[in-house]
Amino acid sequence: MVTIGKQLPEHFKKELRNLLRANADIFAWTHADITGILRTIMVDGKPFKTEHKLNDKQIGRNLEAYVDDMVIKSTSEEGMLSDIQETFERFRSINMKLNPKECSFDVEEGPFLGHLITKQGIKANPSKIKAVTELEQPRALKDI
Repeated sequence: MVTIGKQLPEHFKKELRNLLRANADIFAWTHADITGILRTIMVDGKPFKTEHKLNDKQIGRNLEAYVDDMVIKSTSEEGMLSDIQETFERFRSINMKLNPKECSFDVEEGPFLGHLITKQGIKANPSKIKAVTELEQPRALKDI
């Protein structure tokens, strides 16, 4: 049910599939799987409030998040597996579940927050700017 990029070598796709299977509990396969995020967990014997918190040591390094959208970013295929595993472990610790239909792995390019994320950087999403790019050129002053 999750999307895996086509550009990966077959042996690496297999490793990624194994990682996803080993972490199947991270995904909400049915409505019953959505149990809610724990408000407090114990860290080093002390209560830690999880509400609205992800790992700060992780955001910016290998994770970008905005409201309910997240991107796990990696610079190598090998790093990708450990970055995904680190993120899954964090989600598991706060009882966070992912919608498998909304998850894509090792996608070189894709939409995120109305933009198009590529290896070259962030671009305007063509589907979002289509109306503007297809506007006819004004022919008279009143058309402006």
